[in-house]
Amino acid sequence: MADPNGGEPDRPDDRTAADRLRRLLRNRRAALRLTTVMLAARTDLGRTTISGALNGPALLSLDTLAALAKAMTMEFGPLEELHGQAVAEANPAKPLLREFFGNLIGQHTRLFAGRQDELARITAHIRDHGSGYVFVEGKSGFGKTSLLANLVYRNPDYHYHFISQSYRGGSGFDPTSLVHVLDCLCEQLDPAHMPGLDPTSLQRHFRGLLTRRPRKQTVIVLDAIDELTDTSELGPLLPHRLLPGMVVVLSARWLDGKSYLNDIGFTEEHLGLRLSLPGLDRAALVELLDLAGGRAAALASDEDFVSQMHRVSAGDPFYLRFLVEDAAAGRLTLQTVTHVPTGLEAYLDQQLEQLYRSAHREEHVLILAYLLRAGTLSGSDLVRLVAGLDWLNFDPVIDRIHRFLLVRYLEGPLAGLNRRSYSFCHDRFRQYFLSRLEDGGT
Repeated sequence: MADPNGGEPDRPDDRTAADRLRRLLRNRRAALRLTTVMLAARTDLGRTTISGALNGPALLSLDTLAALAKAMTMEFGPLEELHGQAVAEANPAKPLLREFFGNLIGQHTRLFAGRQDELARITAHIRDHGSGYVFVEGKSGFGKTSLLANLVYRNPDYHYHFISQSYRGGSGFDPTSLVHVLDCLCEQLDPAHMPGLDPTSLQRHFRGLLTRRPRKQTVIVLDAIDELTDTSELGPLLPHRLLPGMVVVLSARWLDGKSYLNDIGFTEEHLGLRLSLPGLDRAALVELLDLAGGRAAALASDEDFVSQMHRVSAGDPFYLRFLVEDAAAGRLTLQTVTHVPTGLEAYLDQQLEQLYRSAHREEHVLILAYLLRAGTLSGSDLVRLVAGLDWLNFDPVIDRIHRFLLVRYLEGPLAGLNRRSYSFCHDRFRQYFLSRLEDGGT
């Protein structure tokens, strides 16, 4: 193949795409009579980086390739395509950090209703505008994560990261850490990206990927920026104006009139689309009951039942999830629905009162207290910490509070309770139990 930028043709011993890519770059440098020092001055890259890019053995990153192509006036498209071939050859089955979120996406796509309009608006905006920012906000538990989980589930070519406090710990990957956020997204945006960069280099690499015009439309979904350890650190990495073909979808809580949009240094004028999620209407509740199946589906056509559920929940998606689960399990019926408390907090008070009457009251209180303190613990950790809890009674005890918890099964050569990781499945539960324990609920 001849060099499209004026260099020597490839040699027969250029057996890989990486060999061909490096030869194209070396040929162009020779044609322009540029030294490594001269290239360093033109690109702001280090001489060691340039030497490695031209001679190997490691494959250069996309931002290094882009800088060299610009400095040597080379057409970037063919180089990027060759780079993609080289990555595929070197990493035929490279694991993606984003696979960490498989469980989260599964959990949030199981019962999804009432957000089809918002999903359609985001999809249409991406299709029709092709670039810019989309910002989704709503109260805690109003379905932001579910909405974006369904968005990426339906669009597997999108790049994504879910910043979730519930998924911290137990694997060495902290989704709330900015370093891990950037590593995850850089790995998806640049297949040659290697983890382990220092924070400054990693931030520079990420911003470079966002400020280079993509060869094809690129959509990045970043959920729950309010759960970052420090949200303000994200702002400088996001250019206010994205190049054509680049779309970034962000979400955050709307808390007591506070918009996290301000924390990242953005205003309304920087957005292409802004969505505020309302509560769910009765039609969405009917759909949820149908999706839940079991005894819930039979109740979906009962207008009085649906009206009562919608009234006490006020359309709160988080509360409705538990009422629908109760209906599916037969705990909520036409006869008992009139006794359902109004509002999630009153419902949880009722659940807590029942919990305190259980035979394992002390164990339940201690489990909740330790999770509040630690965030995430393995099953073995809980057995070690909680008096009266052992491997024989573990499952029956946990079963009573299972619906409040997120349970993950960890990878690797682990056995038994060591494989299970426990945390609160949502921050609303954590906040509720924290307030009750602080009020002397123990």
